Amino acid sequence: MSTIANLRQIVLEEINQIPDEQLSQVLQFLHVLISNSQTKKDEDFINDPLAEFIGAVEHGSLAQNIDQELYE
Repeated sequence: MSTIANLRQIVLEEINQIPDEQLSQVLQFLHVLISNSQTKKDEDFINDPLAEFIGAVEHGSLAQNIDQELYE
């Protein structure tokens, strides 16, 4: 199994074999991959079912009168 460093080296070797006329396409594709990777991270957080509850204990109805309920 290849390590990340090996994979990067293989990618670079393969890129060196691409004709100059196609390098701009490769660069555009890389930008798409990078953009999708960043978007995916944002979507993972947004689509996380627990994300809407983050801070609920401090700000939501769950926290209303919590001290009274706990210590009575």
